[in-house]
Amino acid sequence: MPFVDIEYWIAIATAAAAALCSLCSYALWSHSRAKLGEVFTTHRGRARMDWLEANLEGLQLALLLCRLLCSLVLAACLISLMHQRSGAISVGTIAAALGIALAILAIFAVAIPHILATQRPESVLRRCFVLLVVLRWLLWPITALLMLLDTPVLRLIGEDEPTADD
Repeated sequence: MPFVDIEYWIAIATAAAAALCSLCSYALWSHSRAKLGEVFTTHRGRARMDWLEANLEGLQLALLLCRLLCSLVLAACLISLMHQRSGAISVGTIAAALGIALAILAIFAVAIPHILATQRPESVLRRCFVLLVVLRWLLWPITALLMLLDTPVLRLIGEDEPTADD
């Protein structure tokens, strides 16, 4: 029975998680503050909107990290499943597994989330707010380290340090 293997369930879960992270990421990139104000209408909603704006860069990094992790886990699961079926690991087995992972991610972590998030990004952010807070909190140490790279990288390309307006 092929669906008994844990790798199938892990692959499905990671593809779904990658889709959700992509959906939230696209929504963060394409939302407008004015329309966000129409969705977050209560006092509590305004506080949530302010929190989203204050944590935008960290949230984007956290979501990108999650999507990266999901992509790697999906690829590893598919390589393991292909190895179980063929009995040996070869370049062809790895290429086939990566091709399948690419197709799955292109559809479920790029195309579908992009369509959904560009139509109603503010609604996506409202519905996923708790997930975003938890993700930001869990990945804060890693995203804080990554954000330390901003200044050296900008200096390397001849730009000034980021300002509050950036």
